[in-house]
Amino acid sequence: MSTMRAFIAVNLCPAVQNELDKIYSDLQKAIPRGAVRWVQVKNIHLTLKFLGDVPVEKLDELKVNLAAVGSRHSRFEFEIAGSGCFPSITRPRVIWIGVITSPQLSKLQQDLEKTVEKLGFPRENRLFSPHLTLGRVSNGVSPGQLKLVSEAMGALKVESLGICQALEIHLYKSDLQPGGAIYTPLYIARLSGKEE
Repeated sequence: MSTMRAFIAVNLCPAVQNELDKIYSDLQKAIPRGAVRWVQVKNIHLTLKFLGDVPVEKLDELKVNLAAVGSRHSRFEFEIAGSGCFPSITRPRVIWIGVITSPQLSKLQQDLEKTVEKLGFPRENRLFSPHLTLGRVSNGVSPGQLKLVSEAMGALKVESLGICQALEIHLYKSDLQPGGAIYTPLYIARLSGKEE
């Protein structure tokens, strides 16, 4: 059975991508080269649901269900603000920029979670914590490098980077490559309810 790694996301507006570029520039000066595997700015998006390995024969059914989810939700705005690390600043593994949760964003994510669960994709155990992943701390970093990552993230103060509009949800294929993941768009479902 042929499968592909896939996820569902909302794209960012160009103005926010430009702001993220500036943050990258500052962080890359403060963090030793090789300590973090950075995500390319063009690949940063708001992930709503990571599906994992999707059987190719399930793609059509998945697209139909995504279109149905899109038809149930109105377009909405979401704000990019704040920063941090998972699991914590003192033990950074994932470096992120925050997304302020809105009722519309939460409802859309919950609807997606329920819809794809019926198609056989396991429900996420953790609460939805919307964020934009900037990078992941590399395996085998020294304690000194880890301290510099913590200090750089502790010093980073991210006020609002702007407001994006969620107009559609995107289904992406993810191919892991040595130079980073390559994302290929597979389907777009428009949010077709009236704007609130």
